[in-house]
Amino acid sequence: MEHILFFSDMTNMEASQLTYLCCYNGFQHRSSSHIFAAPSGWLTLNIDGSVSTISSHGSAGGLIRDSEGSWLTGFNRHLGITTPLQAELWAIHEGLLLAWSIGFERLQCQTDCAEAYNFITSSNANSSSLTLVRAISRLASRAWMMDFCLICRVANEAADSISKIPTYFGGSTFIFSDALFEIIFCLLRDIPFVDSIS
Repeated sequence: MEHILFFSDMTNMEASQLTYLCCYNGFQHRSSSHIFAAPSGWLTLNIDGSVSTISSHGSAGGLIRDSEGSWLTGFNRHLGITTPLQAELWAIHEGLLLAWSIGFERLQCQTDCAEAYNFITSSNANSSSLTLVRAISRLASRAWMMDFCLICRVANEAADSISKIPTYFGGSTFIFSDALFEIIFCLLRDIPFVDSIS
């Protein structure tokens, strides 16, 4: 299976200074602001969680793109009072559920939260003390090809924007069939970069 690998030295660095090395079939490209495309034939699920420092209310959101970087669908869910880790895990869970329900068969889930990434890629994720981690593990083990990937925050701007859209539907997940105005700039900016590595 093909993979995109990401490397960085995060010690004493701000997110805007991070540079990730994208290795794609032997091609290397350094970028601190663009998306990282999944391998050809795969879809990319970018997710993010957001929690207010004032109210502690959180939300989860994300989007699914094809290997050309084009929008396929997106989602947002209001979570109520939560933690940043729980918001990120909810975003991963809801994104995987959405992708599975549509019938996607090859999916790379990208997150910028190292803590969540470590939980869901742990060898004992299926027996984790966290309910959401166990649920994500069960989803990941279904009959499809899927992979988790850790990316830098500045490469996750579209998902970050969606997670912060105020949608209050009593815990229901809201699905966006069309690209949102708030993230169109991110999508258009990323497409030339995707073309350069595909």
